[in-house]
Amino acid sequence: MAIDDPGPYGRGRYNWNMTPEVELDQWRKGSRWFEVNRELAIEIVKDTVYYPKFKEFCRPSCYSDEHYIQTMLSIETSQSLANRSVTWVDWSRIAAHPARFGRGDIT
Repeated sequence: MAIDDPGPYGRGRYNWNMTPEVELDQWRKGSRWFEVNRELAIEIVKDTVYYPKFKEFCRPSCYSDEHYIQTMLSIETSQSLANRSVTWVDWSRIAAHPARFGRGDIT
């Protein structure tokens, strides 16, 4: 899943030094839980355009597992993204992490 999150944990983590390779409107955030097929895995591993920018400028509050693959694939091959999640996550709190489920959440 790769979304354009206008909030502090999405676009708020963008670093302007990533231009021109990654523009703000191309910046994506997504779940750390994802899967790729062999073809996409090869594209990710052979990337020499976006990874150097992320390696240098994706810090301290930018996390490559939440931004790099999602942004790179959105730019290069957006038609290959299902753009959905197989898990349900409660992001209703304004926080860096989703809500934690406990016994009271089970019906």
